[in-house]
Amino acid sequence: MSNELTPEELAEMQKTNATGVQIENFEWPLVTGAIFYDICAVLSRILLIGLTLVVATKCLQLKLARSAEHAFFCTLGLMLCLGEALLHTRHRMLAHATFGLLALNFGCVGVALKSWYKRKHHRPHMRSKHAVFGLAGLLLMLVCFFTGLVMLLAEIRRQILIVVALAHRCCGLCGFALLMASQVYSYNTGFMRRNWHESTIRMLKFVTMFASLTTTCYQLSTFIADVVDIIPKNLFDNIKITHKA
Repeated sequence: MSNELTPEELAEMQKTNATGVQIENFEWPLVTGAIFYDICAVLSRILLIGLTLVVATKCLQLKLARSAEHAFFCTLGLMLCLGEALLHTRHRMLAHATFGLLALNFGCVGVALKSWYKRKHHRPHMRSKHAVFGLAGLLLMLVCFFTGLVMLLAEIRRQILIVVALAHRCCGLCGFALLMASQVYSYNTGFMRRNWHESTIRMLKFVTMFASLTTTCYQLSTFIADVVDIIPKNLFDNIKITHKA
């Protein structure tokens, strides 16, 4: 008696997995919007921490001398801490405020140290794209700080609170984008080129831009969700669409 399987039996076995469940056809697992944005948040943290470790380690090896001091505080504050603040905007207000304050403090220290060094040696400052984008981003962070204080401490009407909250979120998102652009331009400075190979600088630029994309993607999704939440439900009730025959 032959032990060979018929083509029909072989096809039936191929449709059965190890648990004995029959598989009719293959289906990709459903990836919802929430899962996608969670993946973006995880990627953002990994990339931002990795970038910070690379830059901060080099700055500490240089004993925070001259530009290394500026790079250390700005990378730690205006990239890592600010990125974490943007990733904690919903339902984690304490973490959001803490990282936001750390970002502002470290950023102000880093910019002040660089400005003081330039003035001391009578060198021109705030002329490069790196400096202009960085200063603009820091100013938007100051706006975020004051609008955040207003929302926490002031008793204001709901309509005004909504405007202040939208300004806070817009400034935070735009400020982060400007500061990450400043970070990308910083890789063209003499300090970076003296301490990293060209291939490493290209990699740092790519990782920085990708981290910017994933972080802003997550923040933009929460921002849009919050805007939708405050739109009156009956806003479009009276809008009728008619079709002409």
